[in-house]
Amino acid sequence: MVWMRNLGMHWGYWDDQTRNHAESLVNMSRALASLADLRPGMRVLDAGCGVGGPALWLAQTYGVEVLGVTLSEVQLARARKYAAKRKLDHLVSFEISDFTALPYGEDSFDVVWAQESVCHVPEDGKQAFLREANRVLRPGGRLLMEDWFRIARPYPAAGETLMHEWLSGWAIDDLATTDEITEWSRKAGFDDVALRNITPYAFRSIRRLHRLAFWLYPGGLLLRGLRLRSEVEQANLRSARLQWQAYQRNLWLIGLLCATRPA
Repeated sequence: MVWMRNLGMHWGYWDDQTRNHAESLVNMSRALASLADLRPGMRVLDAGCGVGGPALWLAQTYGVEVLGVTLSEVQLARARKYAAKRKLDHLVSFEISDFTALPYGEDSFDVVWAQESVCHVPEDGKQAFLREANRVLRPGGRLLMEDWFRIARPYPAAGETLMHEWLSGWAIDDLATTDEITEWSRKAGFDDVALRNITPYAFRSIRRLHRLAFWLYPGGLLLRGLRLRSEVEQANLRSARLQWQAYQRNLWLIGLLCATRPA
């Protein structure tokens, strides 16, 4: 998809100076990175790294060492290829690993970075990730998350149905509420837990995805009828339209979460 041309599998952050989609993707990573004092030599765990876009950007911009983990062999191969192509494989490495049960020891990282990845695991997985992030962080280390969150729970029946139809098309069980994620972070051992709603800055990306899906969906139905498109691909397009409906009904938001492991 168009997002993948920039190696970013996340929403964009649009401010007054943002000129295009590619810049908005970098801006989102920059907004998240601003929550920690990143310096050369620091170790960052990118939990759910996708094809490596943010990990490569972090290494190139701040000189940090990044270990990206994913469950996808396809993403792993692409991430490693992109790291080598950009001559960043001396700073960035990628592995197959489950971020809810990490194989790394305590005090291994200065920052745990999770950009639109934790939403893809169920509630027990979200809480397990937070415990693991706290465990592998060094004292004073920070958890940085950018993700989607429910605004409340439960919604009236129509709202719950819309959320389920949208999220299931993107293979997501459910979203945490902002209150739940902050409470779970504290229970996992984090201090100074703060979550900022940045949805207004992502609006143009949300709308962009909706417009793309609006134009592509009818053709997708034809391709699906001809068996030239999979049901999964068509469900993905449908969910891109449903996320807009859920946004218009104020059912979800995009937030930046920062939390610190006590020193």
